[in-house]
Amino acid sequence: MSDAQPSSSPVRALVRRTARRVGREQQLLLAYETCCRALESPATRRNLRDNERVRCVAAAVLAEDSNCIDVGANVGDLLALFTELAPRGRHIAFEPVPELSDQLARRFPQVDVRQAALSDQVGSSTFVVNTRLASRSSLHSVGYPEEHTKSITTRVETLDAALPAGYVPHLVKVDVEGAEHLVLRGGLETLREHQPMIIFEHQRATASHYGTGPEEMFDLLVEGIDMRIFDMDGRGPYSRDRLREAYESGSRWNFFAVAARRPAA
Repeated sequence: MSDAQPSSSPVRALVRRTARRVGREQQLLLAYETCCRALESPATRRNLRDNERVRCVAAAVLAEDSNCIDVGANVGDLLALFTELAPRGRHIAFEPVPELSDQLARRFPQVDVRQAALSDQVGSSTFVVNTRLASRSSLHSVGYPEEHTKSITTRVETLDAALPAGYVPHLVKVDVEGAEHLVLRGGLETLREHQPMIIFEHQRATASHYGTGPEEMFDLLVEGIDMRIFDMDGRGPYSRDRLREAYESGSRWNFFAVAARRPAA
């Protein structure tokens, strides 16, 4: 649920400028984007499709005054979407990387930006920053070479303890490189009470470094919070076995969960 699309890159801008000079803008842009798609890996294409569908999923659930929580906000791509769809909502973003947190606070002055990680306990913790791709940072090392990472100390909060009195979340996004089970554990009371839509990433490449997996995610979301899990294509609800199959095969890693039952009228 991250990584910019190739079509928004500086290279595309250069192609556009050159194409305009020679009077062949549409033809050259089409050729460029066709080449980009051909060179993309299946995982990249899946991520791009999932990113597009997050907008549809969020638009279906958010009103103008809905409240969103962005856990692992990174550079704010999805936070920008949430503030656009719900401009009168009270939004909270958690981002432990200091440089990114500072950038978010400047970019989104209307958002409560917390320089902190979410987990199942309150205190402080070592946080491993990926210096090449900050979106791959996490509370634990998740297999990247040491020369590409650095360790910092960050504040750690729980969702249950961090929210202002009376705050009702309508959407929670969790993209924390394998620590998603810790975020859910620390927010069970809030999530049970309000049952917001939860958009989350869960994949073997990162979760396995935490000694967790799809069974724990299924137990927390389905058994613990009474939700149903779908992938970003809308397929589901996922059973425990189907979630395990997606995890093992790497066919899907972006999901959303919604309340299993509608609230009483």
